[in-house]
Amino acid sequence: MATVVGYTRNDIKTWSNLVARVLTAGGVTADDVIQIAFNYGLFTGAFGFTTARSAWRVGHPGVERQHQRQIKIMQDFKTTALVCTPSYAC
Repeated sequence: MATVVGYTRNDIKTWSNLVARVLTAGGVTADDVIQIAFNYGLFTGAFGFTTARSAWRVGHPGVERQHQRQIKIMQDFKTTALVCTPSYAC
């Protein structure tokens, strides 16, 4: 299943810059390994985090939100920053 998004290149550039600011405000640096644990279905918010700093991310579009899989990714890649909803992190 594909998700169609109607964003212009400028939209993506602006969104990426804003998300990078959010990550920076949260204390994330270029030395961090970010794990994006959003579902990449109809919620397009995850897309903004992925495009913000692709060199920082762990995972890719289509990463499933299975708890055991996310924990394994954290261990394997030594995740230092988790991006997800507060309820998912609990």
